[in-house]
Amino acid sequence: MVKGAARAIMVLLPAVMVLLLGTGFDLAGAHAVVIESSPTDNEVLTSAPGEVVLRFNAKIEKSLARVTLATSAGRIIPMLAPMKEHSRATPDRLVITLPNIGPGDYLLRYKVLSVDGHVVIGVLRFSVVSKP
Repeated sequence: MVKGAARAIMVLLPAVMVLLLGTGFDLAGAHAVVIESSPTDNEVLTSAPGEVVLRFNAKIEKSLARVTLATSAGRIIPMLAPMKEHSRATPDRLVITLPNIGPGDYLLRYKVLSVDGHVVIGVLRFSVVSKP
């Protein structure tokens, strides 16, 4: 009886491992996600920010990051300045210099590669309103 149970486990174990790996169960780690941003998502600002800072829960490949800024109507705003390169002390942060923008609703779309090889795509929404 014990031999039969051991044999069944030996036969089923590889199948269970294949199923776990095939369903996306990640034993090595997770995708990089934004854990902090400035401005925060959906923040309403009374003055336009000069930059956006995204802090991830893992290191990212800054040289491969792509960012676009658009109005809520979909108009793409040209990015005049490149992303700031920061020291190696902040490999989890992406600092994006923004052009001069006025009041309105904005979408900052980003695409980064985490050092574990996963591509992460996201959106940060913020609004700039005129001072009363």
